[in-house]
Amino acid sequence: MMRFAIIQSIILGTVQGVTEFLPISSSAHLIIVPLFLEFNGGIQDSLFFDVSLHFGTFLSVMIFFYKDWVRLIKGLFSSIAKRGADTPDERLIWHIIAATLPAAVAGVAFENTIDMLFHTGEISSLVYIAIPLTLVSFLMIFSEKFSGKHKTISEITLKDAVIIGCAQALALFPGTSRAGITICAGLLLGYKRDESAKLSFLLSTPVIFGAFLLKFIKSAGHLKPDETALYITGSAVSAIIGYMSIKLLLKFLARKKLNAFAYYRIWLAIVLVVWYQLSL
Repeated sequence: MMRFAIIQSIILGTVQGVTEFLPISSSAHLIIVPLFLEFNGGIQDSLFFDVSLHFGTFLSVMIFFYKDWVRLIKGLFSSIAKRGADTPDERLIWHIIAATLPAAVAGVAFENTIDMLFHTGEISSLVYIAIPLTLVSFLMIFSEKFSGKHKTISEITLKDAVIIGCAQALALFPGTSRAGITICAGLLLGYKRDESAKLSFLLSTPVIFGAFLLKFIKSAGHLKPDETALYITGSAVSAIIGYMSIKLLLKFLARKKLNAFAYYRIWLAIVLVVWYQLSL
């Protein structure tokens, strides 16, 4: 039984690490994969295991961008000390804070409602997931075709940050993808593709940490000492795979469009609808 649980934690850690940062929706895949593999009553139902997966991806993005975050944190303190934001790092950290607020408010207000709608463990939830999968796919294709792609992160304005932050809040809906929706928003605002991706990752850091912290508080009473190995395994796998996914996506988007991810999402949405119909 423990061997099977370890395999489950490795699989789900891999899914979290890959899909948290690629624009294909981690929340959707963490619903789909257990359903497809029939992980009934497995480790995926453990609230604290979900916390460990989020902690792993938080570690991966923090480690990958630690130099950026050191500069940004220094910029935060220096801007507070002199009561003004004059340097690019000082402005960027405050813009990241502003962009985080919409997702934080939406998460607190709607998380339970979304969980009841999507995280049911039932086949019917697949139809709901297929809708945002499809809509954001077309948004990816549209943004690639009509974006200017000339701005860099250092040029970000408060208005742009708030718009991207509001887009990020939509990632609460499984199938949307935090990376997908924020990269699209960046492109439509005129940012380069790889700059949009980096901005997406920087914006995701406080949101992922916030999700981890919120889930940790909720699940603290559900910690099971005998499952410690599973928590550590899932967290370690999601951290390692997440780091590799970030590196892969940044290299990919420096040269290629989002369209490949959009086509995958459309294909997945079709599969989910067919799967649901066959289950009736």
